[in-house]
Amino acid sequence: MFTDTVQTDKTDKASPVAAGDNSLSGQVFASMVADQAQSKALKNADQAISNPTEHQQFKQDVQDFEKRAAKAGLSPTEITGTYEQINRLFSGTGKDPLTTGQRTQLAEQIMHFAAKPIEISQGSYSTCNVTAVEARIFSQNPSQAAKLISDVALDGAYKSSAGITVDYSNSLADSRQPHGQAKTNPPQDGERSYASQLFQVTAVNLYYQQLAKSDETGYFQYEQHDNDYLVPGTKPAYKSASGEALIGYRKDGKFVQMVTDDPYFYPDQMTGVMNQITGKNEKGVVLVQKAENTEAKLAGVVATPAALDATLTRMKAAGQLPAIIEIADSDVLFSRNGSAGAHVVSITDYDSKTKTVAVDNEWSSKDDYLDGRSLRMTDVFKAMVNPGDSSADLKSRVTRDLRDRASERAGGVIDAAVEWDYARDKVMASTTTPDGSKILTDDENALARTGPVWQKQLADGTLDSREARVAVKDMAMTIAWMDGPQIETLMKQPYWTTALTLMKRFPDEINNSSLDDSRKKLIFQ
Repeated sequence: MFTDTVQTDKTDKASPVAAGDNSLSGQVFASMVADQAQSKALKNADQAISNPTEHQQFKQDVQDFEKRAAKAGLSPTEITGTYEQINRLFSGTGKDPLTTGQRTQLAEQIMHFAAKPIEISQGSYSTCNVTAVEARIFSQNPSQAAKLISDVALDGAYKSSAGITVDYSNSLADSRQPHGQAKTNPPQDGERSYASQLFQVTAVNLYYQQLAKSDETGYFQYEQHDNDYLVPGTKPAYKSASGEALIGYRKDGKFVQMVTDDPYFYPDQMTGVMNQITGKNEKGVVLVQKAENTEAKLAGVVATPAALDATLTRMKAAGQLPAIIEIADSDVLFSRNGSAGAHVVSITDYDSKTKTVAVDNEWSSKDDYLDGRSLRMTDVFKAMVNPGDSSADLKSRVTRDLRDRASERAGGVIDAAVEWDYARDKVMASTTTPDGSKILTDDENALARTGPVWQKQLADGTLDSREARVAVKDMAMTIAWMDGPQIETLMKQPYWTTALTLMKRFPDEINNSSLDDSRKKLIFQ
């Protein structure tokens, strides 16, 4: 029988910690307990981590966690709880503990993510949604993220605050072992860790186990296996390249159907699962531009840029960031390796004065918009808007772009990002085979307008890297919609060499855009 009792160092039930005492003496006592838990974690690490590099990283992560906790205002109780879960893993006490090596690896990774939640990645798996959930919980409630992983590692099961249990003793057992990228420690940038595999598989299944309570016929289960997993019972045999499988089972555990090879997990479910893990009752922390199906129940709808501005301003003031936002299909800012699709990312900070947004992308650090690469709030809003398949939908984007461009020009400013955003949407909104002339007229030629500005900025060292990066990616998307002759015409325009200089300066924006190899070859020949 699984219990959700947290195993911790024993404290007096009448102590300020147990009583939730917020007095000065209570806070001092809570800080003392946190210090003791930290010391124990460091001592356990001294004994358990034999690799010198990993041992040094653990100690550095402890220091970084303490700094982040102070900056974020995490309570001493939250800090203590995080260390206690790590100490549980080092102790190995549980109903069905993993091996010592596996538990040590998980302890190291939990400590690292508690220190740096932005380094949590989805890897090569279809789990951007639940990765964002994991990163947000590690940011605000690291002890609860650590508890989930520790419970699975030690007891083979996790019980949420809502009483929903995910049990790994059945057909889910293999998902408790590290697969694919989870076998590497430490994970490389952009790879998913073992700790994240356990968190994500468990979090998704909290939702499906909740559904199963009202379904007498069977249940769905999200599983993780090795790459190129052949799903048993499928005819013809279904191979999951990533090893992910959402499978339908009867109540007796008999296979019914292979549903898909991703979690099938959306904004309302993300919020509900977050609340199950943290014990909170939050709403509106996962943001969408348009409510569809059941998304309006728990997700926050921001229908306009002004609504997004107000929501982010409020959330920052209330200490609710990161916010999680749903990105529309094929947005240029969040395209990857020549392709794009629906995605979610985390907004970690917002400056309401400059209207700029810091974004943690669950893919990898090079896909983030942090540390000088922040985005304009209006660009992020556009990324949330699904242009749809019809020309009318796209033309409505062009109309909005024209307003933005007119506003910039009215102030005597040529904003390269705005100009190329307009050019991209203008091409997308043209005929099925885009007519290049529609962006090469005197009035609409983005290159003719932005080239002189870039040339001057490159010469005097005043180039705005944030604006230039966004513009380069928009430019790449524009070119991606043009055919060979149209590209050659563009390359003959004045200032093409200046544009080429910019593209070479920001190769990541080109490599992560939707430009295919043939167009890249033509451009950089």
